[in-house]
Amino acid sequence: MTNETTTTTQDAQPKKDSVQIAEATAGKTLLQALLTEVRLLQKPWQNTPEAQQRDVIGRLRTQVEEAVKVAVHQIAGNGMPSLTAHVESVMFKDGIKATLKLARGNPVIHELADAEGSAVMIIITDTAQHTDDMHTVKPDPDQKSLLPETETPAPTPEAQPVQLAEQEAA
Repeated sequence: MTNETTTTTQDAQPKKDSVQIAEATAGKTLLQALLTEVRLLQKPWQNTPEAQQRDVIGRLRTQVEEAVKVAVHQIAGNGMPSLTAHVESVMFKDGIKATLKLARGNPVIHELADAEGSAVMIIITDTAQHTDDMHTVKPDPDQKSLLPETETPAPTPEAQPVQLAEQEAA
């Protein structure tokens, strides 16, 4: 179910909300990545060797991280001109000065140049909070466990505490 919220510009043209754009973009990107991987599989997942599964998971992880990064930046930018930059340094002397490294070729760089001497807003986004647990996705092992997944192995004798001193005292 999608949110149908739109904003209206001065020209009375409806403008999609940044969240809607991010949802649509991320969804399409992820679906295309999944479909590509499904098409490339030569056999069912459970018959695919662990190493190949690891490769597929790695490619999907990269594409998911990129889609999440784009979506987070679109939402944080809220439709405003925005740039992605790397913070090279922050100096606390005569105020606070930050040095940012920007990628070439971004059309918004000209708007940044035009804003020289003006106040701008810097929004710090952390995409890692949305992708941190992706490392827990693992391929199916080639060698299956001999124990059912719900069964836990019986404790070994050395794992059980010995309470001889209490028994002798009684």
